[in-house]
Amino acid sequence: MALGEILEVETMNVDESVAGSDEYETGAGSVEQDRQRDTELSRVVRVGTEHSGAEQGERDRFPLLDMFQQPENAASQLVLSALRTAVLLDQVVAHSLSPFGLHHAQFNALVLLRRQGDNGVRPSVLGDCLCVSRPNVTKLLARLRSRGLIEERPDPADGRAVLAVITKKGQALEDKAFDALNHDLTVAVETLPAGDSVALRGLLDRFRNGLATTLRAHHCGDAVDAG
Repeated sequence: MALGEILEVETMNVDESVAGSDEYETGAGSVEQDRQRDTELSRVVRVGTEHSGAEQGERDRFPLLDMFQQPENAASQLVLSALRTAVLLDQVVAHSLSPFGLHHAQFNALVLLRRQGDNGVRPSVLGDCLCVSRPNVTKLLARLRSRGLIEERPDPADGRAVLAVITKKGQALEDKAFDALNHDLTVAVETLPAGDSVALRGLLDRFRNGLATTLRAHHCGDAVDAG
């Protein structure tokens, strides 16, 4: 698969993608298959980055960003660049999780449920954590439950409520998906020199925290906790 093909995977809105697909691979391939997949992605990202730099002057082709090159549009340039980068990273995430039959929201749900163990989480709380609407978190959990990755249990604190709890099968799949995603994101980040990636993390943290603080101060919707 060429780098362009990976980056052309359509990024789906979370509320449209949480239900998942009826067909998926289990992601339980042999160690040799996992090694081949890792090697292929590393080669694709490395070679693709080298070619894109040589052919495009080390610039990603994003026509909308090219329309805001004037100095007075510096803020728009920054935001559009950040949004474009987020789209590309979303596509890497989608590529990483697809062998496991998971979308990003489903994977995040498994990660959160894994942290809670047998304590479980109420669906409403999970939806708030994932920024997913109530109807769609219901679909998300139904899909995971149909695959045996989670189960519902009565909430001992409230007999009218239920808790979503990850199963052993869900834990095993989350382990494999987490390892694959962590590897692929590491490959993506390594397109930057090590010093640049550390500096970028610091800049993004400060920008994110400052923006969240500003949004809260101006009561602009439900600002995400920047912690």
